[in-house]
Amino acid sequence: MAAHIPNGTLDLAFIDAAHDYRNARADIIAFWPKLKPTGILAGHDFAHWRNYAEIRQDKLAARGAYSVRHRVSRKPGAQAPKTLPPAYGVAQATQELFVACHMHVRWNTWWVERETCELHQLLTAAEIA
Repeated sequence: MAAHIPNGTLDLAFIDAAHDYRNARADIIAFWPKLKPTGILAGHDFAHWRNYAEIRQDKLAARGAYSVRHRVSRKPGAQAPKTLPPAYGVAQATQELFVACHMHVRWNTWWVERETCELHQLLTAAEIA
């Protein structure tokens, strides 16, 4: 689909397709050049990656709470669950590609403002072409 959109024409591109790493990365790379210089690239299903789940658990534990998926418990002495949500490639791809950028994440949705990010620094020559 991205091949049919002229470069530099979109104010916003929202990605919510395949969640595996390879496809998530390919979608980000395909839609990034379609954005205007002030455009925003966004997507869904970020919070299913294990590292994000661990970070969230740590933040909740610091407040005396823990989460079982989307439920939060504040019972005294509560322990974080031993299992975490399944790993998807969305968070892995975004964190890898936008490592030097300010990426926002709210309620499973991530976004990056193009004017604050130089994505091309992490791409191979084949991916830039």
